[in-house]
Amino acid sequence: MAAQHAGLRQAPAYLVSRASRGSVVAPGQTRCGCRNGATLLAERTPAIACLTANWSVPGAPVQNLAPIVSIDPALAAIWPDTALGCVFWTASVLPQEPQLWQYFANHTLPRLAQMLEDTELAGMPQIGPSRRAFKAFGRDPGRVRISSEALYRRLRQGKDLYRINTAVDANNLVSLETGFSLGTYDLACLQGDLVLRLGREGEAYSGIGKDKLDLCRMPLLADGLGPFGCPCSDSQRAMIVENTSENTVPRQLLTVIYGFSGADSVSTAIPLAQKHFAAFSGAIITSANVVCP
Repeated sequence: MAAQHAGLRQAPAYLVSRASRGSVVAPGQTRCGCRNGATLLAERTPAIACLTANWSVPGAPVQNLAPIVSIDPALAAIWPDTALGCVFWTASVLPQEPQLWQYFANHTLPRLAQMLEDTELAGMPQIGPSRRAFKAFGRDPGRVRISSEALYRRLRQGKDLYRINTAVDANNLVSLETGFSLGTYDLACLQGDLVLRLGREGEAYSGIGKDKLDLCRMPLLADGLGPFGCPCSDSQRAMIVENTSENTVPRQLLTVIYGFSGADSVSTAIPLAQKHFAAFSGAIITSANVVCP
């Protein structure tokens, strides 16, 4: 359904079980590691820069290793169509990019206003699959909503979008144009590899601008320190803050596209994310792939 939006173009499916580290892929191809260990080579669009996950940021004092991202088998057994789009990028985070808001007002908002007038929220791209997945996980989709649905509801109510910074605003723009929930995280605030799993009894965190979020049975991302993000609301631990005059080193960022309708649909959102991050956040895309069970 995401292909209904102007600006989206079909991309190949990136079938990977986890983000590879240190593997260099020839131009025009992307490496796809499957669960059985087989390696496939698929055509990719020029917009996908899938070179190496062993990357460093210009001006940074040390080289950093991109984390492996995986999906817990227990979660995948409940909802096999779970997939994650992962875009690693670097950028200096600024307060605002006026061209993004001009693009939103002239292109995105008119299309969405018409869609929201003609379509129930459950029929908007990716909302239906996400609701069904949350119900299968044991959470009431009427009480917890993915971030894209929350953005759609805000527009339907005639409210303005929050203006946070260039990284978060571009993140939300892609979410609105695709229907996927996206989370963008500061890798300097994370430790170790990342896994998408279901929240355990008693797990919770304070969401950005929100009270404590109960994570039990919620699909969430966790690192070595515990949960830090989910499709509904991210924690404050890895949130994106602006660069300052004292700290001008570009941030090392990871954007995760949370998908519950299969790897093919997630792969269609990656080129648009790369395009908007580069245009409105000054992003240098380091690598991009899709993680699936």
